[in-house]
Amino acid sequence: MNNRTIALWIAGAFLIGVGGTSVVMNRRSVSVPVAVQAEPEAPESAETPTDGLVKLDPIAVKNGGIQVKTVVNSPIRAALIAPGEVEASAEAVAKITPPVDGKVTRLLVSLGDRVRAGQPLAVLASSGVAQAQAAVRAAESEEGQARGRVRIADAEVRQSMERLTAMRSALARQEALAKAGAFAQAPLQAAQSEQSQAQSELLQAQTELAAKTTSETRAQKLFTAGISSRAELEQAQTELRQSHIRVEQAQARVAQARQALTREKSVFGQGLLSRQAVQTARAEAVAARSDVGRAELGARSSRTALAGAQNAVASARAQMRAIAGKENVSGEGEITLRAPIAGVVTQRAVTLGEAVERTSVLLVLQDLERVTVVANVREQDVARVRVGLPVTVSVAAYPGVAFPGVVQSLGGAVDEKTRALPVRCAVQNPGGRLRPEMFAEISLATDRTRSGVVVPKDAVFDDGDAKAVFVAEEGGYRKHAVEIGLETGQGVEVRSGLKSGQRVVTDGAFVLMSEAGKSELKEED
Repeated sequence: MNNRTIALWIAGAFLIGVGGTSVVMNRRSVSVPVAVQAEPEAPESAETPTDGLVKLDPIAVKNGGIQVKTVVNSPIRAALIAPGEVEASAEAVAKITPPVDGKVTRLLVSLGDRVRAGQPLAVLASSGVAQAQAAVRAAESEEGQARGRVRIADAEVRQSMERLTAMRSALARQEALAKAGAFAQAPLQAAQSEQSQAQSELLQAQTELAAKTTSETRAQKLFTAGISSRAELEQAQTELRQSHIRVEQAQARVAQARQALTREKSVFGQGLLSRQAVQTARAEAVAARSDVGRAELGARSSRTALAGAQNAVASARAQMRAIAGKENVSGEGEITLRAPIAGVVTQRAVTLGEAVERTSVLLVLQDLERVTVVANVREQDVARVRVGLPVTVSVAAYPGVAFPGVVQSLGGAVDEKTRALPVRCAVQNPGGRLRPEMFAEISLATDRTRSGVVVPKDAVFDDGDAKAVFVAEEGGYRKHAVEIGLETGQGVEVRSGLKSGQRVVTDGAFVLMSEAGKSELKEED
């Protein structure tokens, strides 16, 4: 008894009496039958003649859940079947490298972790970041000082402008007074008043001198007579000398007043004082305008320095962004590396405390929700493929599961050895079941249609290395070897072994296989 016979005998043991649960088999999967309570042995309900016809009575057909459907020719959208391989999409893979040399101080993810875009991955301590931060602070400090100098310069401009306005007003006033003759009249009157006061003071000093002279003569006589003391005499003499001094001072003041009056009378006669006052006011106005010019020049210089300081700040900040990005600087001399995409950590090539360089790959992220499948399309079929065509991808790891996608791009050249063109397909991969390096079969739908026989997928089952279906004939069911083609939304194309109009078993094929297997065992015994 060979292995195939043993397998069929075991399969038949589950279905003795065909009164159990119906079992469905297709070319991709087999459901496990449910064990039923053993029934008393009954007469055989089917017989299989040597021509391969399997017969079942109506009760067995009903219990086995056998259903039949007549097949007809249906329009089939032509497709290309090509082998291929799953790759990680280029835009869905991120290699995390540090922007500067540093030391890993914190690792925030582990191998296999799923991360979101922007999530912190690791923290580095970097002297380059610390230097960039210091440069930003120094530039900002200089900018603040430059702003202070601009404020001072602006205040000086305002003050000089106010002084200029005041000087111009004074000039206008002086010119008006000069025109009215006010400048010449007032000094002359002041000189006349000064002379009168000086003469009055001289007269008073002379009167006092006469009185002191009399007092000193009397004190001399009393001292000589021994009536008064020498101290009293000396006091009178001192007061007399002081009176002489005051008289001399008064005489000098009178002389000066007379000279000033003479000068003012001359100035008044020539109008010199008015012209001098106007000239002085005009000179002060010119000086004030010059001060305004100097202040404005200083203000412009301060603003130029401020612009330079602002450019230095912008440059320092740009350097910081180039190193780490403003949002990634987490502390003094620290930089946080963040996930550029959402995905899974598929590689972690760094340890805590490790010194790393800019070229070091610390982590690798892959977004397995979308992958690229590269199909190798034969040279003669290239004309049937274009960007945007829908595709269906299947892999051995998930039989019966179709992964939809679309043609993304066509290769630039045909491989000289395989004579096939690489066609890149973007494929949705929910749950990340498709993994890079998996071999795949790609069905590329084209715009062509043709007519063909299509049967439900459950009608086709594996018969050793071949595919087969059961066809209902008069008196029973016969196994037909078939060659299948494309899978469509309605089922599976049968290229040979089945004709339109034949009635194919869509459910219960496994029951018929079991019956056929029991018959083979009997024949071998």
